[in-house]
Amino acid sequence: MSLLKKAQKGPSMMSKAAAHVQNDILFGTSANFPRVIEVDLTSLDPNPDQPRQHFDQEELSSLAESIDRMGLKQPILVKQALGGRFTIAAGERRFRAHQLLGRETIFAIVTDGDLDEIALIENLQRADLDAMEEARAFARLLERHSYTHEELGRIVSRSQGEVARTLATLKLPEMMLQEYSAFRKTISKSILQELAFIDDTALQLELWEEAKAGKLTIRGLRETKKNPAAARERARDRHAADVSRTMEISTLFTSAQKNIKRISIDVAALKRYQADLDDQQRAAFRRLRDQLNELVGD
Repeated sequence: MSLLKKAQKGPSMMSKAAAHVQNDILFGTSANFPRVIEVDLTSLDPNPDQPRQHFDQEELSSLAESIDRMGLKQPILVKQALGGRFTIAAGERRFRAHQLLGRETIFAIVTDGDLDEIALIENLQRADLDAMEEARAFARLLERHSYTHEELGRIVSRSQGEVARTLATLKLPEMMLQEYSAFRKTISKSILQELAFIDDTALQLELWEEAKAGKLTIRGLRETKKNPAAARERARDRHAADVSRTMEISTLFTSAQKNIKRISIDVAALKRYQADLDDQQRAAFRRLRDQLNELVGD
């Protein structure tokens, strides 16, 4: 039985494996056969506690194209709410893709399971969550249901140690937690977990700069933990290089400004004389124009 089906059935159902299963008289199916409905998109509400916080627009567009071409291969999961509405338990990306396509309805399976557990397990199975989304989802389940690390591990099929390491990332310095979303695709969960178990905040921040620059590996990080002085030496070298680069850019900018003033005077004179440029001269000015456009971002 998959994790998702376990969450849909709930803990009480899992403990009754030998319970009698009634059959539907008309169709001969089990009484707990999934209830599939076609629901209006306007009757659906996203789960406010959805673990996944980032929805890449390019990925959504690609999913919408796939659904448009091949159809919806897996219904979303919803839970009945008040007033004839439904809360999305799993499948918000598919819901958003249907919105992009301008569809009015979507197929859904109605579940009575715990929204938090279903949403987390579905995203874990699809590897859709980044490290911090996963850690915050774990923490929310612990807080709401008073699970132990061992109980949570059983629910999400993770070892007790994995649960502890994931939760430890929430104790990283606030600056790192805030900056992580910008580097979520390049800084691995393993690196975050290794950083979380460094007691020296200054060293954590130094290594964080290396991680953002894509220069930090797990092996290098572990070696640094054994020899913190090496990381500080690299930080000093990086700072010196940054200062040197800043000074060089300042010098180049000052020189460019002077040359631009001179070129502006010459261009104004060419306009006064209504100079007739040949192809080679036009090409030279176009190259200069393109370089300036690229520099200023136009």
